[in-house]
Amino acid sequence: KKTPFTLVRRSIALTVDGTMGNINGLLEKLHEGKTFAYPRRLALHRVGHHGEAVAVELELWLFALERQGAKG
Repeated sequence: KKTPFTLVRRSIALTVDGTMGNINGLLEKLHEGKTFAYPRRLALHRVGHHGEAVAVELELWLFALERQGAKG
């Protein structure tokens, strides 16, 4: 049976840097969120002279249901 909803996908790209602990914290917060997200791409690079920091490039696909005909 057809519903009044459409599945919508949005893409978000993030680039962040910091300590590995901070990056882990960010990834945990994203995982705990109430949005259905699929990690499309993840790249981790060491930055700085001594490798004390890392940079993460992350592309997420976020999925949601939208009511058909809703104006937004």
